[in-house]
Amino acid sequence: RQCHTARRARAASLPEVLWPPPVAVPGTPPLTEAAWARLAPLLTKPPRRGKRRWEPRSLLDGILWVQRTGASWREVPAHFAPWHTVYDRYARWRRDGIWARILATLLTLEEPG
Repeated sequence: RQCHTARRARAASLPEVLWPPPVAVPGTPPLTEAAWARLAPLLTKPPRRGKRRWEPRSLLDGILWVQRTGASWREVPAHFAPWHTVYDRYARWRRDGIWARILATLLTLEEPG
């Protein structure tokens, strides 16, 4: 009991760590139907493990939401998918080189003319 009391006292006296504010990536567009039609062939199918499979479009919307707002992954709204699912898919796409192709496609959609 004395150890728990001492540990709690030490934890209470620690200074609060201030994290830097999240940084938004300007120009990250929301996903339109035209953009989705061009991006859908680039995406991998969801893995066959786990109980619920999320649609790639909702996962991509969640990733773009994080990039657009600069929020942390844990703040991803639940209507996209659980935050860890969104982050896992982002990490997998980035590792496999798919994310670079997604960004290149999005940039070509944004060019005027």
